[in-house]
Amino acid sequence: MTTSSREEKVQRYLDLVFRMNPVWQAAEVLDFRRRALGLKRYDVDKGPSQADLGTQRNLVRRQIAHLQGEFWKLPLEKLQHSLNAIDVQRVPEFGPVVSRLKTAANCRVEFPKLSQMPGMDLPLFNAFRSAAVLPPVEAGRVRDRFLRSIDDRKRMKAVQKAAKLIQTEYPALYALEQDWFATLTKMKRVTSSLSASTSNDSSFDSSGSFSVEIPWYAWWAMIVLLKIILVGLSRH
Repeated sequence: MTTSSREEKVQRYLDLVFRMNPVWQAAEVLDFRRRALGLKRYDVDKGPSQADLGTQRNLVRRQIAHLQGEFWKLPLEKLQHSLNAIDVQRVPEFGPVVSRLKTAANCRVEFPKLSQMPGMDLPLFNAFRSAAVLPPVEAGRVRDRFLRSIDDRKRMKAVQKAAKLIQTEYPALYALEQDWFATLTKMKRVTSSLSASTSNDSSFDSSGSFSVEIPWYAWWAMIVLLKIILVGLSRH
């Protein structure tokens, strides 16, 4: 190609490019430059459409639900392979759930050992075993039901002892429900009346202890008030 021809080609290129609006035609400008320079084309990933994301989200949701339901039945190698095969790159909101299941799967062989450990509280173990692999909302219900089942001081001490054993002997398992176990070990008082109520969440204070006791002076004031009322009624 002669110098004159090259200059004419460059001039035509510049004329075309300068007529393009880079705000609205950025892709066309780049593609025209690529062709003008004879560069190899690399397709630009424009990102998945909303329809594609919806399909991927539903697929991942079904995969997770299946593995949660079969978590304790599937051969461990198959379970781990299936978890590793779940692609959450485009749906990162599922990443924490899959990561938690992977951690639980890596520790799955420890669960039978934990259930046989001297001093283990079996209701606590069963609640923990379920919550470790359930969806967050369902796992929360399991934890709450267990907390409400602790209805006397002796039972509470047994649960706290078991939680501390898990922390000492099985730290990897303890990490799966660290906040819940910490709540259990911080509980101060338990009343049987609370366990009968399944809807009054306000009775569980922020320190993790059940507190529904009435001070002695309040009882005394109520008794005095009741006597005054009875005396007044008897005079009428």
